[in-house]
Amino acid sequence: MKFLRLAIIVCCLFAAGCAKQVTKAERFPGMYEEQPCSILVLPPINLTTAADAKECYITTVSEPLSHMGYYVYPAPVVMELMQSEGLYDSELLYNDDLQGIRTNIGADSVLFTKITAWDMSYVVIASSMTVGIDCELRSTQTNKILWKYNGYVYVNLGGGS
Repeated sequence: MKFLRLAIIVCCLFAAGCAKQVTKAERFPGMYEEQPCSILVLPPINLTTAADAKECYITTVSEPLSHMGYYVYPAPVVMELMQSEGLYDSELLYNDDLQGIRTNIGADSVLFTKITAWDMSYVVIASSMTVGIDCELRSTQTNKILWKYNGYVYVNLGGGS
């Protein structure tokens, strides 16, 4: 019986070792071809009924990107610039050519985010939030998608004393 268990474990490890390893360059070839240095984070496209989702989410996007070494244009400045140009929503830019952003602002890439879910759960003394997002980083030079992500983020808002 022990020999059978050992044989199964060895076969599983051997099968896992034969799996093809995918590198980041193979998964995201656009990021390695263009190597953007600056990212313009547009205000999120809110597909939920939560009115405050846009303002809450935009404050969390820039920090992780800047820690990874990218120059991220400040969100309040971007929002004010868009409003002065009459662009109150990022939906207006989603299907357009991004060459004008490169020419006028100088950004190498633009990050579009869509909030697909914004669910708050309350229990007696604790609460949690689930946020569904779709992210798309597009080049301002070629308009190609450099990176794409969709998923859910679960945040435990704590509680207790």
